[in-house]
Amino acid sequence: MIKIRKYDSRDLDWLVELNNACVPSVDPHTAKTLAENIKFCSHALIADRYGVPLGAVMLIREGTDYGSKNYAWHNDHNDQHLYVDRIIVSEDARGLGVGRKLYNYAILAAQADNVPLTAEVNTQPNNPQSHAFHEALGFDTAGEIEHEPGYAVRFYRHSTK
Repeated sequence: MIKIRKYDSRDLDWLVELNNACVPSVDPHTAKTLAENIKFCSHALIADRYGVPLGAVMLIREGTDYGSKNYAWHNDHNDQHLYVDRIIVSEDARGLGVGRKLYNYAILAAQADNVPLTAEVNTQPNNPQSHAFHEALGFDTAGEIEHEPGYAVRFYRHSTK
């Protein structure tokens, strides 16, 4: 059974390893930079099964000093929101419903705050599986932007009402 639990600092090394295995879908990190990002999170959650971590989600409310261009775009386009900074699942756990379980928690957290859930997915390099996944969960396209040649994203918004 997959359980969702709060991130603990003892998860950091595993989380850095998982994060960096998921590049280019997410930005690479060191233990120091990922620990700094976690400080901005209103929710940092780990999915595990029988005590073995399988995936993670990091959620940030609007208005922090978090230095992400994508987060800034959502802040500019949403008065209030809960931002999915990253959702990552180990390759061994893909297809087990880990991502869906983490996203279901994120949707419930946004509903509890009465705010939309926001996210983005790369269009350059493209991540078609993630686009299909977000659309299947009920996310709507909120915009698109090319940050620089070879790096562009589609912004998503999930109305929690």
